Amino acid sequence: MQAQRNWLSRNKRWFIPLVVGGPLLLIIISFGVTAVITLERIKASDPYRAALATVQAHPDAQQRLGGPIQGDWFAQSQYTRVDGVIQSPASVSLRVKGSRTSGNIRAHLERIDDPSAAGSLQVSAEGFVPPVVNGWRVVRMDLGVGERESGEIVVLIGDPEAPPPGAEPDAD
Repeated sequence: MQAQRNWLSRNKRWFIPLVVGGPLLLIIISFGVTAVITLERIKASDPYRAALATVQAHPDAQQRLGGPIQGDWFAQSQYTRVDGVIQSPASVSLRVKGSRTSGNIRAHLERIDDPSAAGSLQVSAEGFVPPVVNGWRVVRMDLGVGERESGEIVVLIGDPEAPPPGAEPDAD
């Protein structure tokens, strides 16, 4: 007569993958859901919309990327929220794609609390005035086109000679 096997030896084919794989799958799904919610929250923010509207309206970006320009899936932001309100200044990085190629945008924005101050916007060399979206305007915008190492970085708005806000000054 054959000895009866215990429960684990009879059921280990499905029990061990369930015990190990179930929690692992839950962790992976929770990270994915958190990433999607975070990206959607960034894309719904006024600084992101102001940066995207600015690059969509900029003639040099239209020429380099090809129109129409759309935001890609990836975005990053750096700003402070106080009582649910985004404080000035803010920085946004986003991928954009046009009909010809895609690129990376890095934008530095500030809030305009006084609507009459919108007339004192910084104008680019080509005479482009960046749009104001829900009180936010772009004060510097860089467009990176091509590969990261060999690509071209073009300053669309702001002083090309000045370092971007938040950059460490060169120690010459």
